[in-house]
Amino acid sequence: MVKVPGAVLATKEDNLDSIIEKILSQKSIDSKFGIYSMFYITHSHYVQGVNMLIQIKDPELWKLIRKAFYPTLIDKMMNFLGIK
Repeated sequence: MVKVPGAVLATKEDNLDSIIEKILSQKSIDSKFGIYSMFYITHSHYVQGVNMLIQIKDPELWKLIRKAFYPTLIDKMMNFLGIK
């Protein structure tokens, strides 16, 4: 495996703590969301725990995740109508 400086990679050894650390250590909310998305796909068995901790530690990020991955009916209607 080639290591790229500054890149965050998902490994088999990742656990709930390391995933949260990798997500929350990012500087921008877009970076945090991107890392969350990667772990959402690669480590789906940790999603519930990660979601719970993000709700507590970074509510702004949670709002973005909730709208993207768990939209409510109103979110879906607003998206359909093009309202943000």
